[in-house]
Amino acid sequence: MNKKQSVFNWQLFLGLVLVLTGGVFMADLFLPFNLMRFFWPLLIILLGLTFIVGMLFAGRSGSGLAIPGTVITTLGALLFVQNTFHLWITWTYSWALLISAVGLGLLIMNIYHKHVNLRRAGGLVIGIGLTLFVVFGMFFEVILNLSGTGLYSGIFLGVGLVLLGLFVVFSRALFSRAGKAQAGPMPATDGVTVEAEVVEPVEGLNEDLGEDLEPGEVLIEGEEFSRLTFKSVGEVFLTQGDSCSLEIKGNPDLIGKIKTNLQDGELSIVYDVKITDWSDLLILGSPKLQYDVTMKTVDAVKIGGAGNLEAGHLEAGKLSLVHSGLGKLQISDLHCQDLTVELGGLGEILLKGAVQSQTVDLSGAGRYDAEGLESRTARVSLSGAGSANVWVEETLEADVSGAGSIRYKGNANVTQSSSGVGDVKPIQER
Repeated sequence: MNKKQSVFNWQLFLGLVLVLTGGVFMADLFLPFNLMRFFWPLLIILLGLTFIVGMLFAGRSGSGLAIPGTVITTLGALLFVQNTFHLWITWTYSWALLISAVGLGLLIMNIYHKHVNLRRAGGLVIGIGLTLFVVFGMFFEVILNLSGTGLYSGIFLGVGLVLLGLFVVFSRALFSRAGKAQAGPMPATDGVTVEAEVVEPVEGLNEDLGEDLEPGEVLIEGEEFSRLTFKSVGEVFLTQGDSCSLEIKGNPDLIGKIKTNLQDGELSIVYDVKITDWSDLLILGSPKLQYDVTMKTVDAVKIGGAGNLEAGHLEAGKLSLVHSGLGKLQISDLHCQDLTVELGGLGEILLKGAVQSQTVDLSGAGRYDAEGLESRTARVSLSGAGSANVWVEETLEADVSGAGSIRYKGNANVTQSSSGVGDVKPIQER
């Protein structure tokens, strides 16, 4: 028996907000005092809170709503303070707090995603905003004395100094790195010595799946494809077998919104999002969507959106992995000749096994963890605030720009170049 779905009704919620706003404006016409003159910024705060509420109902898939929610709410709070105490002149430096609001939104997102780089990026943005607020505040208030000797402006700037001080106190926790699992030896395979590490389960995968799902619907069976593109929600379980197939399990209404296309050896799975039906993305709890994909030959895997993909043993000649979403791509036993990886956004790729060569291009704040993937040669290019861990035995070419970091193990000859605050170091030096 299926469990009841909990659906967040955006139309009802926004309708009530509009009714409340209109009622306040009408009440203002008949009240003996000017209500909206003093409290209109609260309407902006209410708008920001709608994004926060939407995020809470949507969960991980709606975590991105935290950023507009915190920015709009902070804007409303600033306008309320400035309107109440006539501190409009402080806009010369208070705008910097909106930058910190973006960082706060990133930290709230990290509650769901638990990415080290996302947490560090959020802390960095918060620090930049608070620093700009204090620097410009000191310049305009202390040096130029724009607000005169007003008490409220002094308190306003003092609060900024307190927030910056608290940020400094807690900055160590914000920018610390996560620990690693201990590794242990395992028997050699095909002449290549492989170290086994404790494979930590991907968060969200294998949870609440199975008994809560509707019977599967087989959409593709027997037709050949060697490339997979996944831009949907849910969990993908990829296996290599003697034939190709796709089976989707979950709510029939959601399955009906999945668009599949098989063309020129490539299978595409896309969730059909309609801007007029937001509730599609806000279904809570169970049932979830599970995709069981079997491929005879695996040449390329591309994922986007908020979905996750997990695979066990895979063998390939040349393999291309492209990840531009928020989820995780994990392969626990990969064996191929040439591996090409492109990772953008905030996603994570976790690989174990053995390859001859790997070429990795990281952008954004993603995380590439291939410490358990032995390779003879590697070329890693990293831009932004991402991080990469690799295992290389012969030659490693590492190029870092921005605030990213590359960590490596093995006996490789390393050629490195870095710009900005990024660095390249052996893993034992962390």
